Amino acid sequence: MTQLVGTLAVALLSLCVFVPSAAAAPAAGANAAEAGPSGVGQQIAPAPHTSKKTPVITLGFDDGTADHRTAASILDDYDLEGTFFVQSGLVGVPGYLTQSDVKWIQARGNEIGSHTVNHIDLTSVSKAEAVREICMDRLNLYKMGAKVTSFAYPYAAYDADAQAAVKECGFNSARILGGVKSQVGCDDCPPTESLRPTDPYAIRAPAQVESDWTLDDLVALVEQAKSAGGWMPITFHRVCLEAGCSPIGVSEQLLADFAAYLEEEEERNRIDVETFDDVVEGSRKSIRKSGWDIGQAVTSGNGVVNPGLETWGEGAASASCWELDTWGSAEVAASLSPTPIAGASSAQVDLAAYADGATAWMQKHDLGECAPAAEPGSAYDLSVQYSSDTYVQFVVHLRNSSGTWQYWDSSPWFDASESPTSATWRTQAVPAGFTGISYGLSIFSNGTLVTDEYSMVTAGSV
Repeated sequence: MTQLVGTLAVALLSLCVFVPSAAAAPAAGANAAEAGPSGVGQQIAPAPHTSKKTPVITLGFDDGTADHRTAASILDDYDLEGTFFVQSGLVGVPGYLTQSDVKWIQARGNEIGSHTVNHIDLTSVSKAEAVREICMDRLNLYKMGAKVTSFAYPYAAYDADAQAAVKECGFNSARILGGVKSQVGCDDCPPTESLRPTDPYAIRAPAQVESDWTLDDLVALVEQAKSAGGWMPITFHRVCLEAGCSPIGVSEQLLADFAAYLEEEEERNRIDVETFDDVVEGSRKSIRKSGWDIGQAVTSGNGVVNPGLETWGEGAASASCWELDTWGSAEVAASLSPTPIAGASSAQVDLAAYADGATAWMQKHDLGECAPAAEPGSAYDLSVQYSSDTYVQFVVHLRNSSGTWQYWDSSPWFDASESPTSATWRTQAVPAGFTGISYGLSIFSNGTLVTDEYSMVTAGSV
């Protein structure tokens, strides 16, 4: 891949508990058996652990980064298993796990869990988009050979719609962050989660492990569980050769030291180390392979949602259904332009200290709420109004049937223009296997670019 698509943000959650949106609490009888939508199967209540007295520790690893293979190897050295929450849209992307890695990790007794296709904040999208992100991620991981029953909310963000989507997609559980006491606070929270959680679709856990945590901090969580009983899910992200690779990363040595401690405690029957699936013990529900709202459909008119950028909320970082795509080395400033080309809103990008890369406002790289649908075999006429003091060009990304986005093509350069002018370009025919498209006008040198009035119209089959 010659360009990195989108920006994957990682939440630095230090709060003791995430406060869900209104109505996030489960309805009465949420643990009772209920019929799911077509293709999902029955929702079966998790089996109780009423006779289990030994506290349980669960090691979770979020985000599917490439170093999780090292984490799994460390766990294997100490006869431990964990749960690895993977977003399938980044599998195979540099810096993330490959499909072979996913299979290798599961083959060593670890659980593969879901983390959405594109690691999105589920409270920021419609329920239909949440269902696409969650169901497609489970399906993608299943196709990689994973037995997927557990989910973790990206950014620990959830609401009633997100919980309902998790259930609809056939998961037995979903983990948040917060709600359990830890060394960073939440002193009034319970010391552990219950082995039979009150809400299996909002499983509580301590705050995530961050780079300043020590072995003593990790051991303190285990000692807390030994004193109180119950369940202690512990959440890791990056696992680095040395400390400092990430604000939410730990060193390989710290993980190894903690694993050695856990192995000894388990051998002495003081704790059990289990995966999320081990603890929840729900029946494995059938994989939902279709039946959800596909979102944007191919249209004969302008396929761009919010083409004039008019829906730009006060204080918002971008117009509705738009995002900034940037890669390379430069100082990037993106904003609502003070001199709109048309209507009330235009988007502006300023680059300084440019070394390489490109930046463009593009339609959101999602699964159908905003990104236009694409028809294999069809070409598209793209246009945009712009002003700039440097060369610019169209850049186009495509989404495949698994929901993964990738760079596709770029147009010839367009000249700088002090006054607003139109840039137009016809793409190649979209290759087979792709379902979505996103484009923008990119700037790739020091300067300022203002854009507005986007259009994407099918040119016909070629």
